Amino acid sequence: SLLPARPARRIQAEADRLLAPRRPGDANQALMELGAVVCLPAKPRCGDCPVAGLCLARIEGRQEEFPPPAAKPEVEVIPAVLWLLEDRRGRIWLERRRVPPLKGLWMLPWRIGEPAGGSARPIATIRHAIMNRRYVCALVAGAAGPEAIPGPAAGAGRWIRVEEIDRLPHSSLLRKALAKRGTERAS
Repeated sequence: SLLPARPARRIQAEADRLLAPRRPGDANQALMELGAVVCLPAKPRCGDCPVAGLCLARIEGRQEEFPPPAAKPEVEVIPAVLWLLEDRRGRIWLERRRVPPLKGLWMLPWRIGEPAGGSARPIATIRHAIMNRRYVCALVAGAAGPEAIPGPAAGAGRWIRVEEIDRLPHSSLLRKALAKRGTERAS
């Protein structure tokens, strides 16, 4: 085994012996710096390492095995619907999301799930990734007001002029959708 099993109290006693009691954070900082600059995951720079002679991984010739690669989370594909509602004055209906994803941001009404039939007119499909989730959003134009959008609102909404949007906290997903708004209006 690379690191022999030792009781936690023995490890703590050894750390207490090696570290400066008034500045233990210096050792932590030095180890972090060593990991960020010298002991790199893909190509460790053992020749530049001040503690190479003490490194069990190097002694065993296994330094490139550490740290082990992190398991990547499985990608989840989620269908969603973005509702583009525009009033006669050219304002867009936005909701300030109270719930994740994009909690706290202004967004078009966004509902998880497939688009339902009705008076909504398809405009485009927008793909948007947040961490390991890939949202495939059907952007639809609604003919009625926000009360006609199926499902509960993600937050309080209001009509907002397009030129005001840059002053509000919002996601790049909103920008992607508004860019498609121009293509829908031209057709």
